[in-house]
Amino acid sequence: MQVQYTDLNQIQTLLKIINVKYQSYFPEWAMTYIVITGTIASLLGAIELAIFVSPMNSTNKHNINNLKEKLTHYPLVSIILPSYKEGDLLIRALNSIKEQSYPHNKIEVILAIEKDDNTIDKALKITGLSNCKESGCSSFMEDIRTKLIYGKGQGKPSALNEALKFAEGEIIGVLDADDVLPKNALITAVTYLNNQDIDAVQLPREIILDKESEKTFKGVHIRAQEAEMFLYTKLLAPVMEKLSGISWVMGSGYFVKKDVLNKLGGWEEKAATEDLDLSIRMIASGYKIKVASESPVYTEPVRNYSQLITQKERWVRGTLLLVPKVLRHPRKSWPLLSIYLMPIAEYVTILWPIMAPYALKYAILAFLIEFLVGFASYYTIYKRIGKTVRPLPVILAIYGITSWIALVKLVIGKAHEWKGTRLTKDIKLSKD
Repeated sequence: MQVQYTDLNQIQTLLKIINVKYQSYFPEWAMTYIVITGTIASLLGAIELAIFVSPMNSTNKHNINNLKEKLTHYPLVSIILPSYKEGDLLIRALNSIKEQSYPHNKIEVILAIEKDDNTIDKALKITGLSNCKESGCSSFMEDIRTKLIYGKGQGKPSALNEALKFAEGEIIGVLDADDVLPKNALITAVTYLNNQDIDAVQLPREIILDKESEKTFKGVHIRAQEAEMFLYTKLLAPVMEKLSGISWVMGSGYFVKKDVLNKLGGWEEKAATEDLDLSIRMIASGYKIKVASESPVYTEPVRNYSQLITQKERWVRGTLLLVPKVLRHPRKSWPLLSIYLMPIAEYVTILWPIMAPYALKYAILAFLIEFLVGFASYYTIYKRIGKTVRPLPVILAIYGITSWIALVKLVIGKAHEWKGTRLTKDIKLSKD
């Protein structure tokens, strides 16, 4: 059998043909464009690195204990609790509300559910709402007033707006069915909001870890979720508040003054990330959001990889949709620019070499700079905070995958698609 040898001259000729062919379709400035976009991505990463190594003291400027002692007014707090196919988790969330140290006659719980949800019979019995057939029906959960509203099957933002119509509290809290409030959560939130320059407060969020997830390789994606929340509430949010006085709310475990919500028109129902959209509108309107350091809300992790991808894809897509809003108010929202523009920088530095192979070496250079800055950021975080953030690359890899899924949905017209994260069969209550 005759052996076929590769002719290097033929390969070089072929590459020259490809090079000329692509140059005939793409302008010469494409190479410059790749270098510029890669530099922008690196600068965005450098901003994050500067934040991580910042020597600023990240403690809260308010002494929470002193403020609690001065708390003489207990406003009515309406807690909106949206739930779909999460009956068992919902019961746990309700029990945590019943254990609040805040005066129970100053708490109102509004269940936002869908009529086709067949998992919440026990929760309705606990809240005294079993016989409710219409939105606005009220009862009592022991000494806490409860209300029931039915959503329109259009996702969480729509359900929140429907519940807001029936809320009587001066303060509106948002709690997901998979959350657990610590005993002093409402006291802490109201204490911060009693300060006149704070309009919304986000309680820190922590993942509920069971023994199986603490050490095993199988639970690495769960520990990665813990690292992500820890990074934001313990480091990024406090430093951003020091730099600019702004922060943002995180989906649940947050409390907002009702008059602020009314002035802003509630939640944007077409937003894939209604929490970030609300944050941007608050910041643009001059309202102050504070991330507390006390009373963390404990959240059940997403255990299924496919559902984790669903969640992160929606977050990335929502972030991309909000870029125009952020750019309209750069003076007020400039610390958020690095986070909001990072996906776009990733797209432009990766897509160009696919379309123009002749510029591949420039794209590789841009990517390497971006990668080195990112690695330096991660190493700095790890040295400063410790092993809690060790699984961060796992969640970043998931974000990398979902960013491309998000781009496809934006292109094919599913920009505002809203899917919940969990399914009933995948709910698993932690034993600890």
